[in-house]
Amino acid sequence: MTRYMFINLDRVPERARFMEGQARKVGIDAQIERIAATDALTEAPSDRYRPHGWGPRWELSRSEIACFESHRRCWQRLRDEGLGHAVILEDDVILSTRLPEAVAALCAAGPPADVVKLDGVRQMVRYGPRISVGASEFGLRAILQTVHSAGCYLISAAGADMLLAASAGFCDHLDDFVFNPRAAWSIAQIEPAVALQAVLAAGFDAAGEVGRSERTRQAGINAAKARGPLPYRALKEARRSARALRWRLYVDRRLRAGGGRIGSVPLAADLGDYR
Repeated sequence: MTRYMFINLDRVPERARFMEGQARKVGIDAQIERIAATDALTEAPSDRYRPHGWGPRWELSRSEIACFESHRRCWQRLRDEGLGHAVILEDDVILSTRLPEAVAALCAAGPPADVVKLDGVRQMVRYGPRISVGASEFGLRAILQTVHSAGCYLISAAGADMLLAASAGFCDHLDDFVFNPRAAWSIAQIEPAVALQAVLAAGFDAAGEVGRSERTRQAGINAAKARGPLPYRALKEARRSARALRWRLYVDRRLRAGGGRIGSVPLAADLGDYR
């Protein structure tokens, strides 16, 4: 039986109730567990945080560090309990009634990737050709460039091991860290997506705690971050520009011709549309 874990701050019970309602709606209420999130207001930044290196980010805010550590807590729980896989959710995600069906199909087909992204995001992303998930109606596409949102994803035990090892020292946004293609790291997107962060949903009423973000509401844990010295910024921009040029000049045409997708993945019908 698949374990589902949703991350929630103790001081935001409204979001916990929202996720409990979503779990009942799709029939996973007996399988889901609340994981207390790391609270940037009351807990010191992790000693795993390594700012001022020449990695993806020069600095993170306290809320970004806490978000990373909250997901890391779930990966550790998966390993400590000897689970083969788990679905990790944030506490502001609308779930499709097809979520359990999608997860069952993925697990029956065997581990298709270290991490499978189950939620959609309205972002121009490059994905590989669609491959079938067993005999189901779902498909998988390899994620070929960094994609936003870690609102809902299936992670294998091997994937958790790799993320735990790679994050022994970190300075990166959590979703960029998880969904960034790199050597010996397999990531894929399910199609159609079976979850969507509430604030990205066209029909969602953003009033209340579920529609608000800790990253913008709490000034003390979201202080301005240094962007790093000029040589660091220049190198990042040069790399970004080179990647964009390579995609545009050499890769995109072949990707489309081979059945790849450039754009947002479709959503399950009961999720509506992107905002």
